[in-house]
Amino acid sequence: MDYHTQSDSGWIRQPVISFSQVGYHPEQVKKAVIELDARSQKVEKTTLRKIDNDGSIIEIKSGIPKEWGNFLRYRYAIFDFSEVKDPGIIH
Repeated sequence: MDYHTQSDSGWIRQPVISFSQVGYHPEQVKKAVIELDARSQKVEKTTLRKIDNDGSIIEIKSGIPKEWGNFLRYRYAIFDFSEVKDPGIIH
């Protein structure tokens, strides 16, 4: 079996966003870490959206994340949304 594959030298990996899976306290510092392909040219505008109870989508905040730097194979940026104080899902 031949496992030889071709790769596209122009392919750039889509950003990966990491955030707290357990949520945030309204008064807590809230930051999302964005992992970018090392070859990406710039950090794009990022938007935080809320899905309302009726299913509508509301833009809460948008802006350009702050570039953090490089680590291993990736570039990183931080999107700070600490000013968001409205609680989300409460059970």
